Amino acid sequence: MHNTVLVVDDDPDIRECLAEVLADEGYLVRCASDGRQALDWLLEHPGDAGIVLLDLMMPVMDGETFLSAKEADPSASEVPVVVITANENDDTLARHPSVRQCIRKPLPVQILLSAV
Repeated sequence: MHNTVLVVDDDPDIRECLAEVLADEGYLVRCASDGRQALDWLLEHPGDAGIVLLDLMMPVMDGETFLSAKEADPSASEVPVVVITANENDDTLARHPSVRQCIRKPLPVQILLSAV
């Protein structure tokens, strides 16, 4: 299993915080500020990401669009995703096969680490 985590969130403070926590735990972290950047990275680095931490509400390409595009591409479709969202009534887990878990913001660190 790869130890690279792709963190996708439009909030730079959240990206930085997640990257720091994960790096402290020994993970290699890559960051993207929207779904388009994340999808481009995944397609340029097939097999490199072990997991994606994904915000849903972002500019350029939101999380839902990213998930649909990722799952349609054979080189990226198997990469598991953990959705990080402030939305209380999110049903992304039921609609996308690559979503393994949804974690509500603010993110409890122990829950985040156990998901990764």
